[in-house]
Amino acid sequence: MKRILILVILSTILLASCNKASSPGNADLLEALKTLLNQVHSSSLTYPDKNKAYYQNSSSEITQEKSVVTATSSSSQSVAFDLSAPYFRDGGSSNSGLGSEAFSLTYDNFQYLQSDGTYIMAGIFNDKKTYQETSKENFEEALSGVKTSLPATMEEKAKTLYALVEWDCNYGLVSSSSATTSTSGSTQQKVAFSAITLTSPGSLRFTQSIETSAGGVTTNAVTTMEFASYLPTYYHSESQSPSSSEGKSTSLSEEAHFSWDACPLFYPNLDEYSLNSQTGGIFF
Repeated sequence: MKRILILVILSTILLASCNKASSPGNADLLEALKTLLNQVHSSSLTYPDKNKAYYQNSSSEITQEKSVVTATSSSSQSVAFDLSAPYFRDGGSSNSGLGSEAFSLTYDNFQYLQSDGTYIMAGIFNDKKTYQETSKENFEEALSGVKTSLPATMEEKAKTLYALVEWDCNYGLVSSSSATTSTSGSTQQKVAFSAITLTSPGSLRFTQSIETSAGGVTTNAVTTMEFASYLPTYYHSESQSPSSSEGKSTSLSEEAHFSWDACPLFYPNLDEYSLNSQTGGIFF
């Protein structure tokens, strides 16, 4: 029994040692990001067929003064289309302010072809739900705008993330150590990377932490990015920025999901909507 226990312990130690040795570090991440950027900058990188796409983004900002929330704002957007359905959806929300000065807006627009051959426009504006039938021409006109604007929005956001990767390659990952520190005048910055996962060329995930100190104020930011086949699929960022005023701080967060060749089809239950007799474009 004692021999078996010793063998189990040795096996566990050996397995832990192997896992530790195989975990990618900063040097591995640097090479992976360089490969990603080379592909992005080359003519060989192409976006998937734009017959389907989905993008979701949310952000929030909270300001506190002496542990009391003094200002808030948040927004979200979800856009998707599928040319083969055909179907598209544009929904989101915007909220800001506190108490009697608070402002809130929610919306959700659906346009799609039913199985009986009729085109439906359904919408939610705050708590009001209405729907109507529309013509094929009106539907295709609205869809043409979405299928152009959505991929453009996704590509612009992708360029923003690629710019962050450029910064990591040129500065954040110039050292193979777990963290790098740089001092410029009165500003000191510490960068660290963790949770590095490398699955294949162009497919990876990592978390980056940046601590910036200037004028006696320290700002912390944590960002997670994920790529698949050289395209971004996930982005999340949180930061805390105390101001020079004593006891005042601002927290920011943002999250984005990308799907370049898929679209979740979510249809409204028209039994919950009232019929709108108008015809034509967007209605509320």
